[in-house]
Formats: sequence, structure tokens, C-alpha cells
Amino acid sequence: MRACPENPNSQVGLLPPCRSRCQRRPSAPLRHRTNTLIPVAADSGSYKKYPILANLGFWLLFTVILPTSSHGSPHVRMRPMLGTYVEIQVEGLDDAAANDAIEAAFAAVDEVDRLLSSHRPDSELNAINAAAGRCMVSVSPWTRECIEAAIQVGRQSGGEFDITCRPLLDLWGFVRKEYRLPDKSELRAALPLVNFQDILILRNNPAHGRERCWIGLPRIGMKLDVGGIGKGFAVDKAVEALKEAGVASGLVRAGGDLCGFGPHPWKVGIANPSDPRRAVNTFEIMNEAVSTSGDYENFFEIRGHRYTHIINPRTGWPVAHVRSFSVHSPTCTQSDAWSTALFVNPKLKPPGSIRVADMR
Repeated sequence: MRACPENPNSQVGLLPPCRSRCQRRPSAPLRHRTNTLIPVAADSGSYKKYPILANLGFWLLFTVILPTSSHGSPHVRMRPMLGTYVEIQVEGLDDAAANDAIEAAFAAVDEVDRLLSSHRPDSELNAINAAAGRCMVSVSPWTRECIEAAIQVGRQSGGEFDITCRPLLDLWGFVRKEYRLPDKSELRAALPLVNFQDILILRNNPAHGRERCWIGLPRIGMKLDVGGIGKGFAVDKAVEALKEAGVASGLVRAGGDLCGFGPHPWKVGIANPSDPRRAVNTFEIMNEAVSTSGDYENFFEIRGHRYTHIINPRTGWPVAHVRSFSVHSPTCTQSDAWSTALFVNPKLKPPGSIRVADMR
């Protein structure tokens, strides 16, 4: 066992804190950072209208229906982020205050993407993956928070949700959209690399200075992927930014993950897996989140068989028995992860705060 030099009382298996080029400098939470706001000119500032369903704007997994009572004109902005579109709505503020709040929320989403994206070479997530089997990487509080939340759902779901499934996603080509059918020997070689319980997390003793955290993977070839929780985590951070900016009523949506807060309910609709432009179920949420995992987001077909990007971490094969699964929860981080876990195994019994909204 090798001890951490900054915390001699801790032991970290065979992985020391990383001192090589793969090390990424830890970044403070967004509220302590400066000059991170995206300029207003980065998007049009207007609300793009999508195909119409019963006179209501519809997009991808959710239809957002504004309350029937009058709450004034909402400020609505949308940007391409996180590999999808992120939409933010706020109510009850003047134009200048609403714009500042929305920009802060978009900046929070961008910060999550910077830290946790699989597609950014300099992300902390990719630094952890590059250092697998060699050393631990110093990470920011947000990276630690997201990965610890993923580990918690992994434990609660009995391993049906597992963020170490990246080797399997790579085999099937889902990350780069270079789809292929792996052979059985490739799957047998990759499955031992998938086990969220092997993730190493080390924190120093704050008495020795400011709190720091290192995360590592014990074997070469192990990789993390937060695709099943990252968008929900980004939504929660955007909601936090809106509330810190004084927004009392708002909504944030990133693909199939949505959170609405304020004194009135928000009405949302679940898309039909066979025709995502049509809703098959509508309901109201109030100060909670909803997430949908579906087989129509990222998939390929061979000889009439659909292979979806949601993979069973035990077998290494894409899930085939479910089209979509939607859940409510207090936070979008939870709903995102649990919609994935329940997609893999609908018989799971989640914690009481997680409620099934729809299954197809």
C-alpha cells in the first residue's frame, strides 16, 4: 500500500496521487470562479419553435407546457450543449436580471461539461481514464460530487447502474457513433473492467490545509462514463445557479432531463418511443425533476434488430426489452441515473423518493 504524501494517515492501494502530465489542475466550484460567463452573442437569444403538438411546442423527450394561469411572459433561451439542446426558462424577473440569471445557468452547464465530458481531451474525467492503473488524479468538488452520486446509485441499484461501463460502450461504438458488433471474446475481456466498486476516492484531512480529493481507477483499461448521470447533474447545477441569481420560478431541460421549480406546477409530456414527436403521457411536476431514458436516442440496427446505447453492465449487451423509462425524483441527478438503472432492470425497487412516471 502506498500512502498519500499530503495525508500520511491514508492509504491508496497501489495508486499514488498523479504527478505526471495526465494531472489536471483542480478547479473551484463555479461560484468561486471569474470570467466564466458565456457572452450573450453566443446564441440568438430567441426561442426556436419546434414541431407542433396540440398547439404546444414539442422537443425530443419532453413537451413543456406553461401553466394556464398568468405568470407573465417567461424568458426562454436554448443552446446546443452537452450533445443536445439545453433550454432554460425563468419567470418573474426583468429582462436584464433574467438574462444574467440565464447566463449564469448556462455557464454552470458549460463548467460541468468542461469537467466531465468524454469528448473534451482536457476534461477531468478523461484525465482519470488516462491515469487508470497508474495514479490518482486531483479533481474539483463538482467532479467528486457527480462521481460519488453515481457510486451511490450503483450501490442502491445492485450494480445495474455502473459508470465504469465505458469499455463496453467503446466496444459497441456508442461513444464515437462508430457502431459495430463486438465478438464474444472482446466482451469477455472487457467485462472484468466494469465494476463501480473499484473506483478509488481519497480526500485529504482539511486540518492539513484546504480540502482536496483524488480519484483513480486501479486497472489499466478501466474508464468512467457519466452519460447516464451527467446531464441530470448539469441540470441541477444550472438550477442552483438560477436560484442563487434570485430566480423564484424556472425550468431547466437538457435532452431527456428536466427540473422545474417555483410556486406553481409545470406540465410535461413523455415522448412516444415509436414517434418522439408525439406525447403518450402528460403529468405535472412541482419542485422536482423528471428524466427519461429511451432506446431512440443513440442506437443502430442490423438485420432489423435495434442495439441501444444503454448497456447491461453485467452482460455487456444493449438492453432490448424496454423502449423508454421515466422517473420523478427530488433532483435531476437522481432521476437521470435511476431512469437508466430502471431501464436496465425494471424490477428494481428504488428508494422511496424515486417514483416511476412512465414505462414503455
